[in-house]
Formats: sequence, C-alpha cells, structure tokens
Amino acid sequence: MQLQKSVFPELESMDIFFEGRVETELVYDKVIGSIVEYAVEAKWQYSTFKKNVTVIEGSYEDGVLDYVGPTKGIELYPNHLCEWVNFEFVHDYSLFGSVKTRYAPHLIHMCIIDLLDTIEPYFDEFSVIDLMRYKDDRDEQALQKIMLETRERLDETREYEGRIGPTRTENGQIYD
Repeated sequence: MQLQKSVFPELESMDIFFEGRVETELVYDKVIGSIVEYAVEAKWQYSTFKKNVTVIEGSYEDGVLDYVGPTKGIELYPNHLCEWVNFEFVHDYSLFGSVKTRYAPHLIHMCIIDLLDTIEPYFDEFSVIDLMRYKDDRDEQALQKIMLETRERLDETREYEGRIGPTRTENGQIYD
C-alpha cells in the first residue's frame, strides 16, 4: 500500500496522512492498546468508537475514493491547536487517517510521528506522508522552521482574503 498525492486530492491541506492494514482483530486490539498507552503517557485525551455506518471520503480501497460501512477505532486529542488524530479502521482492518498539526507546537507533530512509528510494526502494510518532512529527516530545527513559515504564509493568505482562522469544527477538524 503506497500513498500517492494524486490519489488523495485533499492531501495538500493535511500535514500527516497515514494508512495501513492489520490482519486480525487480535492485532487491531494490540494497536488500540498501544495507542491508549501512548495517549495516557503523553496525557492526551482519547476515546474509542464503533460506528455501524460511516462515510470516509478520500480513502483508497480497491481504487475507489470513498468508503461507506462500519468502522471502529480511537480518536486522540493531543492539543487544542491540533486536529484530533483519528485512527479509523474499516471492516477489513484497513486504516485511513490524517491530521493537521501546523498550528500546534512542533513537539506535538514530533509525538504524532513517534506514535505512528510505535504502531507501525503491527501493520502488514503501513505508509505515512509527512508534509512537514520530519518523519524522513528527524530534524527538529527544520521542523520548527517549516511550521513557522507555513503559519506565516497561512496568516498572510487569511489576512489578504479577509478570512478568520484557524477554525475548529465539531468533529475536531481545523480549517485555515
């Protein structure tokens, strides 16, 4: 499973995008357990969920960009300036997730990448795209710089266009 920007048109607005697949319910339970353990240690709020019918737009399953069906998983709330991190698994234990961290402290972005590294061994297939490039180079100073520059560009754009932001929706998403 390899992520491609062209397959996910809204990827440009996300800072971290991830997907993967585990084989069984037992492995799924281990992933959720690891995420809970990480959240508790990091003092992040979290909640698990199970939904009978969910629509996931932008997921890639068998070449189709939408999924409608049952999901379950866990949602993390790492910081008030960060979107909720949603680990939502579909019926075959495939995971599709993304999170916008650009307004949060850079340490939150680093922790989310660390969490993704922590759960990666449980997956048969696992891909992460980090638009801030921290996952690839692990350069904290470069991450701070790119996040600051990104915020400045967004602030300039909002000011020019007369928009107010960032704005959080009821489901935890942040819009610029």
